[in-house]
Amino acid sequence: MAKRLIGHATCPDCGHPDAEVALDKSGNPYRVCILGECDGSQHFTHGKPARVKNLLAKTRPVEGVDLAAIAKKFNVTLPGSSSPDPARPPAAPSSPKPAAPAPKRSGLLIG
Repeated sequence: MAKRLIGHATCPDCGHPDAEVALDKSGNPYRVCILGECDGSQHFTHGKPARVKNLLAKTRPVEGVDLAAIAKKFNVTLPGSSSPDPARPPAAPSSPKPAAPAPKRSGLLIG
C-alpha cells in the first residue's frame, strides 16, 4: 500500500522543516522524518483525538488535501475553525448537590 501524504510538519527532534505527515493503513495520521539528522523519527497518533488534533494543527497540507475533513473523522476541531465540536454538547450549569447523610453503623462496638 502506498503512503498517502497529507502534508509536512517541522520535526521536533532535529528541526527539519519537511517531515512527512501521512495516513497509515488504518487512516490515522502520523509523522515521519526521513531527511533530517534524527534518522527516521516517527510519531504515531493511534487515532487518539488529542494526538490527531495536535499533529494536524502543526501540519502544512499538500495541495488538494482538506485537513478539516480528516479532523472531522476524529471529531476534533482544528485551531482557527469556527465550527464547534459535534461530539461535545455545550456544558449545562451544574447545581450543587446536597450532601448525603453519613450511613448509620450498627453492631456492638468494643473499645
